[in-house]
Amino acid sequence: MRQIWLLKDHNARKVHPISPQGTLTIGRSPRNDVVVNVSGVSRHHAQIIGDSDGNLHTHDLNSVNGTFINEQRITGSRQLNPGDTLRIGSHIFTIERGTSRSGLESLSHRAASLNRFRSGNNSGVLVGSILIVTVALALILFGGQSKLSSPAQPPAIQSTGAPQIIVRLPTLPPAQIARERALAATVLVAPTEEGWGSGSIIDPRGYILTNAHVVFDIDNIEIYRYAKIFINPPGANDAPEFRYIVETIEYDLELDLALLKIVTDQDGNELLETELDLAAVPIGNPRRLQHQDILTIMGFPGTGGLGGSVTVTTGTVAGFENEKDITNAWIKTDAEISMGNSGGLALDENYALIGIPTAVNVNPTGKLGYIHSIQVAESILAKIPN
Repeated sequence: MRQIWLLKDHNARKVHPISPQGTLTIGRSPRNDVVVNVSGVSRHHAQIIGDSDGNLHTHDLNSVNGTFINEQRITGSRQLNPGDTLRIGSHIFTIERGTSRSGLESLSHRAASLNRFRSGNNSGVLVGSILIVTVALALILFGGQSKLSSPAQPPAIQSTGAPQIIVRLPTLPPAQIARERALAATVLVAPTEEGWGSGSIIDPRGYILTNAHVVFDIDNIEIYRYAKIFINPPGANDAPEFRYIVETIEYDLELDLALLKIVTDQDGNELLETELDLAAVPIGNPRRLQHQDILTIMGFPGTGGLGGSVTVTTGTVAGFENEKDITNAWIKTDAEISMGNSGGLALDENYALIGIPTAVNVNPTGKLGYIHSIQVAESILAKIPN
C-alpha cells in the first residue's frame, strides 16, 4: 500500500485517484480526465498536478467563471490540502488522502486513458473495467470491504453517512439561469484607456456585438482595430476583469454596429475558436414586442465610472420608430440608458437579446432611450461562420 491523493466528486458520487507526480484535468471537453458537462464550466477549466514531494496543486486554465478553493477564487496555482473543497461551476469536489491497493490506481488511469481512444471491439471489456474500478474506489473511500463478491451477492457497504458538502448550491430556476447567462455575456469594450462602451457575447466562440461608435477613433476618423475586453466576475457584483483582446472584423457606420472577435488573452497569447466556450446571450425576436413589455438593460454606463460593476436597469417598451425600409427598427424605452451603455444588451422578459442600447433623447418634456432593434444587425451577424 502507498499513499495517494483522492478527488471526491460529490455530485457524481465518484472517486478519482491522483498518483504522485500525476496530472488530472477537469472541464466540459470529453478529452478531460474528469468531465463536468454543466453550465459555468469551461471546456478546459482546471488541472490538478502532484509533485515529486507528494504535494498537490491546482491550476485554473484561464476559465471564464473561475476555480474556487474553499470558496475563494484562485489565480494561477494553489496548493491543495486534505479536506479542501474545490468548486468548479456548481460541481463540488473535496481533496482526501487514501491508499493504493493491488494496482488499483494504475488500472484506473489505464481505463481512463483507453476510454478516450477506445474502439468498438473492446468497449464492453473497458466498461466492465471502469465499473470494477469505480466500485472498488467507492468502497475504499466511503467505507466497507474492498473484496468483491459474486454478482448475485454484491458486498454490503458499511455506510459512514452522506459525505459532507461544504457549500450547498440550490438549483436555479430557468429565469435566473437566463439572467446569469446574460450577465456573463455582458462585456466592457475599451479601445483606449479613456474611452469605453459595452458589448454582448453573441457566440461562445468569442464573437461580440457592439455599436460602431464604441470602437470609432473620432480624432483619426477610423475604426480601432483592437480593443480590450473586460469580463464580469461570478456574481457580477465587482468590477469586470481584463481578460481578452478583440479585433474588429466587421462594421457598418450607417447602422452604427460593429462585430468584434476575441483573438488573444490579456497577455497576447493567441486563442483559437476551439479554445473558447463562453457564455453567449441568445438572439430574441423584437418583432413580437408590444407597448409596455418589460425590458432589461445591461451595460457599463459612464455614470457608474470605470471600475464599477455592471449596471442593470429595467423599463418598458414606450414605442417604435421605423428606419428606411425597416419597420420598428428603433425601440423606444423609459428604461435608464446612459453614456457607456452604448453597445450593451437590451433584453426581453426571457433575457434574450432584442436590441442594442444606442442613444438617448433628452428634451424639456422628458427623456427616452433608443434601442436599435437586433433585426437591423442581420447583415453583420451573417459574418459569423456556422
